[in-house]
Amino acid sequence: METGKRIKLLIKKLGMNQEKFSINLGLSQTAVSKWINNSRQISPSHLQLIHEKFNVSLEWLEHGKGEMFLSDDAVSEKKIVYVPAEAEDEKTKLMNMLQSVIDKNATLVDSNNKLVKLLYEKLSK
Repeated sequence: METGKRIKLLIKKLGMNQEKFSINLGLSQTAVSKWINNSRQISPSHLQLIHEKFNVSLEWLEHGKGEMFLSDDAVSEKKIVYVPAEAEDEKTKLMNMLQSVIDKNATLVDSNNKLVKLLYEKLSK
């Protein structure tokens, strides 16, 4: 089986479509479509990204050998989250606002400053 067919099978197994899969990887849908159609080869860095993001065996991705996932229940163990681009933009705006508060209010009472920094750290994850 060609790599493109394995990617198509993976997307189906994950219960996604090309759009959601590409968004989860931070790539364009066109790139994923070209992989599936075997009109573009998948770079080693993108194979690594798929491996890390979805707990997929690199051996299976590259050569079709072994199991698709690294463990039997990898799909249920892995939290696959679809985050719309708008939500990421809002998170970025909030992070920038919090950083501004931290920068401008470095002289806040120590406990308040720690709270703002904690919130910033939690959101940045």
